[in-house]
Amino acid sequence: AENIKGVIFLTGDRHNSEMTSLQLPNGHWVHDITCSPLTSTSYDHSEEPNTLRVSGSMVGVRNYTTLEFSGPRKDRVMRVVMHDKAGGILWEQTLQATSL
Repeated sequence: AENIKGVIFLTGDRHNSEMTSLQLPNGHWVHDITCSPLTSTSYDHSEEPNTLRVSGSMVGVRNYTTLEFSGPRKDRVMRVVMHDKAGGILWEQTLQATSL
């Protein structure tokens, strides 16, 4: 009802990382970036049903996620990068503000 664009939830405590995306009937997107854990046990939940999971985003090893923001005010870009514990890139996705 509020017609809010660019909603991104950041969640954790799932012992894995993944990104989930849902396109609403009005064309806007809602994204959920789950990130955990770097210092506790991790689990691969790739068999867990999630029809909204972004392909390839399930990370079931110790990891951390960075969010990088760039671009001019009316054309921002957010880069989501999931890293292994040594800093290597496991998965990444770029989201354009204009497409949210």
